[in-house]
Amino acid sequence: MTRRRDLSHLRPGRYNQRERDPNGLDGANGMSPTPDQIAVAAYHRWRKRAGTHGGDRDDWVAAEKDLTFGLNYRYLVRLPLVGPIVRLGQTDPEPAGARRCRYCEQAEPSATFERDSAAVPSFVGNQALMSWDECDDCRASFESHLAGPFEAFARPWIEGRGASKTVTVAAWKALVRMALAVMPAAELDHFGDAAEWVANPDHARDAVLLAGQGCHVYATPAPIAAPFVALARRVQDNAPWPYALFFLASGRAVFQTHLPLCPRDDELDDLDLRGPVLSMSLGSGAALRGSDCTFLPVESPRLVTALGKLGDNPD
Repeated sequence: MTRRRDLSHLRPGRYNQRERDPNGLDGANGMSPTPDQIAVAAYHRWRKRAGTHGGDRDDWVAAEKDLTFGLNYRYLVRLPLVGPIVRLGQTDPEPAGARRCRYCEQAEPSATFERDSAAVPSFVGNQALMSWDECDDCRASFESHLAGPFEAFARPWIEGRGASKTVTVAAWKALVRMALAVMPAAELDHFGDAAEWVANPDHARDAVLLAGQGCHVYATPAPIAAPFVALARRVQDNAPWPYALFFLASGRAVFQTHLPLCPRDDELDDLDLRGPVLSMSLGSGAALRGSDCTFLPVESPRLVTALGKLGDNPD
């Protein structure tokens, strides 16, 4: 019989510095795991690591991170990028003239829908998710303004060689666009401003308003077994976490972002909007390890322009 380890020398709160309710249920601060909950989860993680020693602190920290997320969020969708074709947004049956773009909100016949578009780029491994309710104009705009910048940003991370310190506005918009593509229709009313922002090719717009925000990237210790996307929603309305979090996992990276300009997040500051960090543990047995997480602030187009001018005029 395996003996349960004494983890009482470790304490919760190192990665979530908010004041805690003794029961872990403080509505003003979201739900925080109790020491007992963390100890149990850390013990099970130790068991998954084949009972190898020397990782007590890593087990505790990973357990606290994952429990904090699990207590405060529920998944709305979690979709694999391989498998049978899924046409997101498709109604059944399809009444004539009812096809409406979820980005610009134009409907037939004002908008055309000649072909389905990929909800997630193919280079991340998407073979399954297609957008049924994205009009031809929005698809063309996204392909023109967002596809290239996102691939330039994401591919190095997916291939295990990511080193960027910021995320460009266009690349971040591409992530948010994917989140909107997989979002259940009932939730779209909360993200009208986000959809308008994504569709606008002027990336300098709202740059000041969004300064300090950005996305997390997890460099995973092992390749993702099967690429997927997921969208999670906050459990408590008054918890200091963003209303929705989107995840894209492929290769050696997981991208995590909140959806900006959501009225449900009006009371949150930039630090709160980053959302909780997970352990994103991968591997089996003694090789089980958490991912290295980096927060990448959004790059200000105005700052980039200014730096470019300085480079052109070094004197």
